[in-house]
Amino acid sequence: MENLWPCFSEEQTEINEAVTILREQARYIQNDTKNKIRATFSKVSYKKSGPLYAVEQVGQVMLTMPPAYEEVLEEELQGKKNVNNLFAITKYKFELFNDEYRFRLFVLNNRELFPVTLDVDGGILEDISYQNKGEIGSNDDLKSILREIFSSPKVRRVVSRMLAK
Repeated sequence: MENLWPCFSEEQTEINEAVTILREQARYIQNDTKNKIRATFSKVSYKKSGPLYAVEQVGQVMLTMPPAYEEVLEEELQGKKNVNNLFAITKYKFELFNDEYRFRLFVLNNRELFPVTLDVDGGILEDISYQNKGEIGSNDDLKSILREIFSSPKVRRVVSRMLAK
């Protein structure tokens, strides 16, 4: 029988430091503006509300839920992390704010392994070369795109307005 596996080597994969980089950048804007402008970098989260949520809640109570099933793993697999989680996307938002205004620059679609993507504000996109859904393959690529975003005319105008208040 023929071996169908390719030849594997222990390639070094770059560790995704996007979350660390962006938390650091959030601190820089606060320091650079003497706390007049702050930034938040946090996971995007939603809460359910409104009339459809109420109907959904009633429907769940009225329906009988099927039993939950849990996969039974072989002994040698128990306690091991599922590598597919390395590819799961978590959304993070990066916003500037002061006492009066807030401005979301982008959402980072992050996962543990590169590539990652950004969903950048439309006005900023008009000013820079990055296009939404373009894959970012390294920490250096991310830093380069962040320089463009932070230096864009729209961000400069927004920051100037926030500093004036």
